[in-house]
Amino acid sequence: MNGAKRLSKSSRKSMRNTSRAYLPVLNRQKSLPAWMPCASTVSKCSRVNSTHRIPSLSLPNLSDTLKKVAKKTDYATVMLSWIAELSKALPDDKRTGVLALMANTLGGGISNSDNDRENLLNPVILAAEAAGDLNSYNSLASSLPFKYKNPPDKLPDTPTFPRQLVSRGGIIHTSSTSNWDKPCAHWGVLELGVGGTFHTGKDQNAWVVVTLPKQANLTGVALVTNNGNLNRLNNMKVQVSESGRDNDWHDVAQLGVCQQKVLSVDLSSSRPLAKYVRILRPGGPEFFHLRGIFVYGNPAA
Repeated sequence: MNGAKRLSKSSRKSMRNTSRAYLPVLNRQKSLPAWMPCASTVSKCSRVNSTHRIPSLSLPNLSDTLKKVAKKTDYATVMLSWIAELSKALPDDKRTGVLALMANTLGGGISNSDNDRENLLNPVILAAEAAGDLNSYNSLASSLPFKYKNPPDKLPDTPTFPRQLVSRGGIIHTSSTSNWDKPCAHWGVLELGVGGTFHTGKDQNAWVVVTLPKQANLTGVALVTNNGNLNRLNNMKVQVSESGRDNDWHDVAQLGVCQQKVLSVDLSSSRPLAKYVRILRPGGPEFFHLRGIFVYGNPAA
């Protein structure tokens, strides 16, 4: 509990209001500072819409609180998880500000331990992905533990296509997460020469969406599979969209039974215009995972 008494009154109020909006995370904690409400107290507020709590989470107060708990990894992990969940209810401009603040805090070196840093980053990365916030996502990448920037298991050679790699600097978002998922490894999925991984739960019609930094006329897509369980990747589809809306996805390739580590999709003849690329695995329920997604094309003017 050392350090909890040094928090200002306004910071404690901000933390209490945040905790009431995120009961599921609170219930998973084994120990909490004395100034946080217990789960039974929070449960009385669990039906309150989180948007009613947002006004108390002003950015100055939030920044002050984050700075004061930053060196207390257990507290910071809980708080970042709460804020990441709460940010989903915010308007786009406010959500971007909150995510940027968390990214800046993490970028300030709040922990020397790779494991602690990973635990802190994971919920914020997932929140940035769900929001499609490329700026915060790429800011968080600068704080990744070294093992995710330079993984020991190198990617196999992948085919290249005309023009340039347009997925670099993009962001992925998956149909779900799971206990086998490592959000810190998501960034490498789009980084040629690095590689990463994502791992959904047992989803029906599982998918991963790549948001490109800019619209592009695509010339090809290269996919790198994990080292096993290729049967989970059978019959994948490559789809594109200019808007990312549910009713605006168009098939550009149909893959069959997956038996190789690297899959190639040549789109140089059709060159579809896209801002979003989705890899859909029909069927299930089953897990879905890939190590690399590399999209090539010509950025649109």
